[in-house]
Formats: sequence, C-alpha cells, structure tokens
Amino acid sequence: MIKDSETPIPMQGEGVVAPEGVSFDGVTDYLSRSTDLVGNVDSKTFTFNCWIYFVEDTAIISIDGTYFYINMATGGIQILARNSSNTNVVNCTSTSSGALDTWNHLLISMDMENTSNRHVYLNDKEISINYSTYSNDLIGFTRSLFEIMKYGSTIYKGRLSNLFIAREYIDLSVTANRRIFITEDGKPA
Repeated sequence: MIKDSETPIPMQGEGVVAPEGVSFDGVTDYLSRSTDLVGNVDSKTFTFNCWIYFVEDTAIISIDGTYFYINMATGGIQILARNSSNTNVVNCTSTSSGALDTWNHLLISMDMENTSNRHVYLNDKEISINYSTYSNDLIGFTRSLFEIMKYGSTIYKGRLSNLFIAREYIDLSVTANRRIFITEDGKPA
C-alpha cells in the first residue's frame, strides 16, 4: 500500500493532477474481500471505471476468479464475465492497450440485452473490441471472493485509483456521461 512518505507518481504532461492511488508491490499487496457485498445482485448491465498505473505487463481486477475479470496489459484489454453457472456471458478483447509507467483510464459500460449498448473507452477514446461471446444473460456479481491486483496465486504490481463498478448501464457515447469519470482534459473527475 502507499505510504505517507511516498511521492505520488505523476501523469504525463505538465501541471496535470494524478489520481490518488493505492500502490501494490507485486509481492504481497492486493485487495481482497471474502464475502459478498450487501445488496449485491446478478445483473445484465454494468458500468466499470478505474484509473490504473501498471509497471509490469498486466493488471487484474476479478470477482471470484473469473466471474468478472478485467485484464489490462500492454498487449491489449480482456473483459470476461460469467453467469452463476460459470458460462461465459461476455468474452472480448482489444488490441488497444494502456501504456506502462503512466496513468491510464479505463471506462466500460455494457447492457447484455442490446449489442448497441456496449462501450469501452481507454483514456477517453472509444476502442475497438472483438467479441467472441456476448449473451443476453445475467452476470454473476453475487460471489464470495473479490480480488484486485491478484489472480490465482499471482500478485501484480502497479497503482489503482477511482475504482467504480455498478450494476447499471450508462451510455458512454454521451460525452456528459463520460465526464462523470474523466474530465475533458484527461483528469479524474
């Protein structure tokens, strides 16, 4: 975790304000919650937001292993979500990727009932996604294990800020809706 004496890692460019982040050392630091969240339900919609600064090839956010999994790496972004029966509801990838050693903003919103309602933005630019699975089904958000920067026994190094996940669809093609999460000049909102 970040210590009071650590200097925040700046974003690119002069005069920009970096997100307040939690640091992960890649050895023992990760976030974990071993019980379900109060009032949590499975859903056909979700919106996900985070700022991530990764210094190694990959960063992981997962719910119960692979029920909801986002892998942001230099080779691309992978999003995987499964239903309560462990069947893929969403499985998609992008060749667009965040950059190492700088803050990256990832914003995703999907509605499983409507293929027109799925958007993935990296640093406020919509990126092309290749979907191998996109099913009109519930995503299994009611799980017993939530982990960030850890997948199985592997722990990842980097920083994370402004993590947000909700079981609702927000139309990210509307600029004002993206401004809830990222300012026009690329700063945390």
